[in-house]
Amino acid sequence: MPGAPALHWQRLVVGGTGLAVEMPGAAVKGNDVTIDGMRSVVYRLEAGATRSYDVRCEQMPASQIAIEGPDALFDDIRDGLLEDGTLRSQWSLPSRAGAIGRGLVIDSALKSGPDAYTTVAYLYLRGDWLYELLATVPRGADRDQAAQRFLDSARFAGR
Repeated sequence: MPGAPALHWQRLVVGGTGLAVEMPGAAVKGNDVTIDGMRSVVYRLEAGATRSYDVRCEQMPASQIAIEGPDALFDDIRDGLLEDGTLRSQWSLPSRAGAIGRGLVIDSALKSGPDAYTTVAYLYLRGDWLYELLATVPRGADRDQAAQRFLDSARFAGR
């Protein structure tokens, strides 16, 4: 896109979670907390009013995973994301290094204008870790190349 700033892709390795992703800039580490032995960590890169890239990793108790199952966990995340929007589509993602996943496209409640956005989410469950990769882009730009590169870049390593 002419006039768009150059992206400086960087590899983000979320230590201790088994996840690495490519980000189009330097992400800022948000919360990194451990409660009752379960860790939760968040990274975010803001690239404008309606463009951001988020990585959320949450360690889940094995008993909760066994009781709820992946679909219920993914449904809970989807429902939380839908508080500010409408689900346009969802699908199963191909398995990656033992991670099962679901993709979502969610449109903001605003249908048009400079504050209207679309969030494309890739959710994965691998072992006791639940991963969320969220690419938020201007409304109608959900096929954005940078967002797709970020979402497709998820790599899982052994712990």
